[in-house]
Amino acid sequence: MKTLFKWIAYLLLGTIVTIIAAVLFLLNSTKAIEWAADTYAPQYGFGYERISGGLLGGLEVDGLTFRGDSVLDRFEIGWNPAPLLHKKVSVTHLSADQLNVETIQKIIEAFSSDETPQEDNSTFVLPVSIGLDELHLSVKPFEESGVAIEKLTLDGKRLFLDDVSLEIANVVLEADTNVSKIHFAAHMKDGEAEVEDLSVLDIDSLAIESIIDTVKEKENRKEG
Repeated sequence: MKTLFKWIAYLLLGTIVTIIAAVLFLLNSTKAIEWAADTYAPQYGFGYERISGGLLGGLEVDGLTFRGDSVLDRFEIGWNPAPLLHKKVSVTHLSADQLNVETIQKIIEAFSSDETPQEDNSTFVLPVSIGLDELHLSVKPFEESGVAIEKLTLDGKRLFLDDVSLEIANVVLEADTNVSKIHFAAHMKDGEAEVEDLSVLDIDSLAIESIIDTVKEKENRKEG
């Protein structure tokens, strides 16, 4: 009888291990990610050229689009799921290359509600803490209010956010425009930001005057 119970226990244990292994395989399978993307993304107007990764390690997407317009060239995110047991989100890296500002604005408009938001005086509490080791963002050239942005990048290291604080070991913003070139570096600790470097080079006064004139014309048209 003991032998029978022992074999039943082994059988149950083997079944549980097999189920866990199968679930882990599916969660970390590119095929599972592709199936989910192909099933749900088109319903919201999104498409992609290639997608790979898994829910247990990270995700990579090439050629993300929204209603046929490019959103970004490449997106990568990696994370460590273990800290979730302690209510912590641990992201090893997050990278988005060549973001399209115009398409992102269309996405925001498409998913924004026309209803007037009701006033909410409740205090939002972040249910988990979030840690991000490396951040990289780059933007495709665009123009805003006469300012032509030829290059815009944002890089950060060791970002931490919880319900009471935000800490950033290092963040660097670089912008190359028709007005000037800007380099900004800073860090934040204990709720206080400290600027490490701020430089504005190659200032084009003629371009600034042209932008001011353009803004004035728009204001006059609105008043007229």
